[in-house]
Amino acid sequence: QCQWIRPAVVCDTVASMREDSTSLPVGSRYESLFKLAAGGMEEVWVARQRGGGRFQRPVALKRMLPHLREAEGFVAMFLDEGTLAGAISHPNVVATYDVGVDDEGRPYLVMELVVGVSLSQMLRASRGDIPLALGIEILAQACDGLHAAHTARSPAGKALESVHRDVSPQNILIGEDGRVRIGDFGVARALERLTQTTTGEVKGKASYFSPEQARANVALDARSDVFSMGIVAWEVLAGRRLFGGMSPVSALARILSDEPIDDVDTARLTVPEGVADVVATALVKDRDGRFDSAAALGAALRNAARSVGFERPEASEISAFVARGGGDDLLALKERIAVAFEGSPDAVQAPDTEGTAPSIDVDVSTGSVPSTTGPSTTPSATPSTTPSAMSGMAADATPPTTVHEVLAQRRSKVPWVAVAVAVLLSLG
Repeated sequence: QCQWIRPAVVCDTVASMREDSTSLPVGSRYESLFKLAAGGMEEVWVARQRGGGRFQRPVALKRMLPHLREAEGFVAMFLDEGTLAGAISHPNVVATYDVGVDDEGRPYLVMELVVGVSLSQMLRASRGDIPLALGIEILAQACDGLHAAHTARSPAGKALESVHRDVSPQNILIGEDGRVRIGDFGVARALERLTQTTTGEVKGKASYFSPEQARANVALDARSDVFSMGIVAWEVLAGRRLFGGMSPVSALARILSDEPIDDVDTARLTVPEGVADVVATALVKDRDGRFDSAAALGAALRNAARSVGFERPEASEISAFVARGGGDDLLALKERIAVAFEGSPDAVQAPDTEGTAPSIDVDVSTGSVPSTTGPSTTPSATPSTTPSAMSGMAADATPPTTVHEVLAQRRSKVPWVAVAVAVLLSLG
């Protein structure tokens, strides 16, 4: 099973990656090396970006499937995602390098390849027992990235007023470099987007909705994402799902009720009271009572940790935890990328299924990983995650919903790779 995570793709196992790969002509700027997966709307490839001289670096190349290129709404949405993500420049946000349309009329995005794990995989691999200081730093970095998205501006300097609307452990990526990145801006709302969500339509994962997002007829601002991040923080610190075992309808009912969310220190007694108070503030049902920004939430988490004597983890500590969580799958993925970059077309296996992706020439330009599934109430993976243990959480993730059909799927799930390989390039 693979999870769709934008703007990067995370595969549950290396074995789940498609083997239909081939080396493409050298004369193009982006050379597809091997396909990670294809879903209902897009396919994602590990690709080589070429430049002047001997410049090259690995990137993730996402392309819309051919049967959708005539669908104007889908093309606009696809390009819209890249345009929004490309306007956000921050170390804690997955970078989008390029947006364009190839010779076949298929739009593509070129993104940072981040080698690592998603937060949901880390929760599973650690059996929900992430060290508190480490978990707080991961959350704080995610808040920094989210704040950068909220405050992003267009090249002309106009505030984009973006709201992510799909903050969840699946969309928080932890690189092998020890840096946390937030991705998946596919359902984000921004002032200048080409495609706009119709009033009354809800997008995102129901178990991470804010109350105002669940109501659907309320204009959202950054505080909606703060509530969603509060749910993520509760789950990281408690080591289990907040609404685990509930249907989307039941989760929405719980979010919309007047009953406050249980304090996280009642679920995990070792959570310091000050840290629990910060999470409780993020989860206030009335948005006027929450932190007014993701940056404020992140700062409050770090201050609360410092007040009880927690030392801020070094990047090397996060990196070591990622290596344990990714296990053999992460090593296998890194090896495959390294082999593909040895320079010989024969180094990449020939396809065993149909077709190859055409190279994308610079003239037509317009303009991250074993994976994930949300934290489980009963995690089954061990820090040395096996392929079978890494494939179970997709069923536990709450599907996207709309007011017309609460259980409707937003789209097919597609894998990706979170890859920041220092050996190949320092990205971001």
